[in-house]
Amino acid sequence: MKRLYYNSILELSSHYATIWLCQEFGVSRSGYYKWIRRKDKPNYSEIQKHEIISMIREIHSEKPSFGYRRIRNRILANTGWYVCLPRVLACMRAAGIQSKARKKKHWGGVGKPHPVFPNILARQFYSQIPLQKVVTDITEFYWHGRKCFFTCYLDLFNNEMLSWNLDFREDLPFILKPLKEFLQIRRKASVQKTIIHTDQGSQYCSPAFTTLLKRNGIIQSMSRAGTPHDNAVIESFFGWFKEELNLDFHFKQLNDIFLVIKQAVTYFNFQRPVSKLNYKTPVQFRLDRGT
Repeated sequence: MKRLYYNSILELSSHYATIWLCQEFGVSRSGYYKWIRRKDKPNYSEIQKHEIISMIREIHSEKPSFGYRRIRNRILANTGWYVCLPRVLACMRAAGIQSKARKKKHWGGVGKPHPVFPNILARQFYSQIPLQKVVTDITEFYWHGRKCFFTCYLDLFNNEMLSWNLDFREDLPFILKPLKEFLQIRRKASVQKTIIHTDQGSQYCSPAFTTLLKRNGIIQSMSRAGTPHDNAVIESFFGWFKEELNLDFHFKQLNDIFLVIKQAVTYFNFQRPVSKLNYKTPVQFRLDRGT
């Protein structure tokens, strides 16, 4: 009888203690007891979260360069499951996953100005039709201890690499080869007006380069001295291209660098979705526009 009496007192005390605590913290008793019942059981939202994280881990292991936008797009393409961007980002943070792509860089000072072509593009990077505005530049990276130079002609209409070249020497033929290939593409398309924008590199100021553009009726535009943001699209593109080349294509471990670059260019043009193109590939976007 005494044990039953003491147990009753303890239960009553616990009951009043629960009432006092709920009032103190502004919590309803029904809500508290509901939390007690489901405390060790995951709810539907938590189950979803584990499924999303599992898919994120799988996509990240395949494409380490993907950020939360492209991961969301890949989940939608693979499963048809629409997950909002904040949810994907929150799941990535909870799992400690982030894109291994490059971080932002800060540019240095301004170099010495010299007579060049005016900046006709003027950071107007939007283009309504193909081959209307094209940007080009040179980037470099190391492969098996050797310095490689890569250049391409990027169409601002859909970020498509129209022509490109890779070499171990940064000379005039290295620049002229992709330019001539681009001019052939332009002749077939019968475009009336084309602007090619570059920086103030010596190759782009050379008579061979400028004469070839003038002979084909192309308007030449140049960035201001020490202002890489005037050609921000190609600068940004090269950063992502080299980062994904390293993370997704593992080019440093392979023996044929030219084959790897060719595969990467094909991937960027035909397979890689671009957010500003509504997650279509550059070629798919161009074909959907009937051009």
